[in-house]
Order: sequence, then C-alpha cells, then structure tokens
Amino acid sequence: MEGFFARGGWWVVAQFTLFGLIAVALAATGGDAPVWLAVIGGVAVAGGGALGGTASWQLRHQITALPVPLPGGLLIDDGAFHLVRHPIYGGLVIGSAGLAAMDANLLALAGSLSLLVLFLGKTRLEERFLTDRYPDYPDYRRRVPHRLLPWVL
Repeated sequence: MEGFFARGGWWVVAQFTLFGLIAVALAATGGDAPVWLAVIGGVAVAGGGALGGTASWQLRHQITALPVPLPGGLLIDDGAFHLVRHPIYGGLVIGSAGLAAMDANLLALAGSLSLLVLFLGKTRLEERFLTDRYPDYPDYRRRVPHRLLPWVL
C-alpha cells in the first residue's frame, strides 16, 4: 500500500483538524467551571495522559498516526494495551474531555465527542490492517474486548 491517503491519511487529517478545533474552542470560549467539575476534568486529563503516555512509551519506534502499522513492528498486548486495544486514542479522548470539563466548555466537549466518533471509525480500519499483519490479533481482540475506553468501550 503506497501513498499517504492510501494508508489512511484522511483519518489523520480529520484527527488533527479536530485537535485544532478543540484547541480553538478552548482558547476562544468557555467559562468558570465549578470546583467539582474542574476536579473531575483534572482527573480525566491525568488519566488520559497516563493511558496515552504509557502506550506511547510502549510503542516507542512503532508509533504512527496512520492506521497502517509500520513494517517490522510487534504486537504489544501488555501494559496499557491490556486495558484497551487503542489506548493512545482513548487517552486523547479522555484528556480532551477533561480539558473541556475544566473549562466548562461545551464546544470543546462536542469536539471531544466528535473525536471519539472519529476514532471509532479509524480503529475499525486500523484493526483490519492489524489483523492482516499479525496472525494473533483476533485472539488479542477476544482477550481485550474494549477498543478505546477502559471498562467502557
């Protein structure tokens, strides 16, 4: 498979566009969140950062924004990948929702929900590529039933 868009590049463009829109929403709008909401948001930011950061560290040189795995990679199924199959995406969704909560920003929250929907679609494609690359991937999917959000989705 050759070319950026043939390897799922449109998903990456959409993903980074949503990141930008969420950042603009956080910078341009928002309000004063009650303390309880700011605390919940802070916990979500920390949890999302821990989930995504741990997974990024585990992937090291294998990390890519494209849904196609890099050549020569290995299937990782421990650590953060034992909780969900796509912990970096899950961490980004949890963290962006936490930022929206900390700012009491409904527009940024809508962006976070859009990011969740986008990652559900992107991971569907990614899992087809992973199944083609790694013969053990279907077994891994059975062992780790959640795709993005630990214990939820």
